[in-house]
Amino acid sequence: MFEPSSINRNTSNTMNAPVSSAPVAPIRLLLLAAGTLSLQAQLLTLGNYGGHDYYYDPMPYTSQDAAKAEAAAQGLMLVSITSEPENDFLEAVIAPIAPAQLRAAWIGLSRTTSSDPWAWSSGEPFGYANWRPAGILVGFPEPTGEEAGVMYVNDGSAIGYWADTYGSGTEPFNAIYESVPEPFDYALISGLGLGAFAAFRRRAPR
Repeated sequence: MFEPSSINRNTSNTMNAPVSSAPVAPIRLLLLAAGTLSLQAQLLTLGNYGGHDYYYDPMPYTSQDAAKAEAAAQGLMLVSITSEPENDFLEAVIAPIAPAQLRAAWIGLSRTTSSDPWAWSSGEPFGYANWRPAGILVGFPEPTGEEAGVMYVNDGSAIGYWADTYGSGTEPFNAIYESVPEPFDYALISGLGLGAFAAFRRRAPR
């Protein structure tokens, strides 16, 4: 949960349409397979870590599902952060562009209700976490009972930490994506299920 005085929430949980550029062509999948990893100019390339390519989408999305759909349209996926070195990498590469971005970005972490366990949309096990502790920005720690995860990007000393928020609302966030590694592409993953993809990724830990 973000600081109450600075966040607007849509408590009706009605998904708001994201502000977006022109629709992304399905040819992104073909370009991905050919090794061309950037189709849309608005995506910022963050680099490669552990065999995965990472991208920052500076467009504003008012729901996690909208950001997830945009990732899928580009043959990518919302990022799953499974280790401290991976989180440190993302914090380091995002820091130079942070001043021009929104204060947080969607990541692929969610849960159905506050009593359910957290899960990555990739199907990878949830073990590592980097929730914002008490004393950074505000006196209470994360998580606080919402169902979607974001990473602080442009919010003072909290950069790199995670927060939970509602899956849809009125405050927009950017998004962090990662590539779907060979030999899979997104269409194949959609058909086989993310569980098979997670099993593949566990064979090459980051």
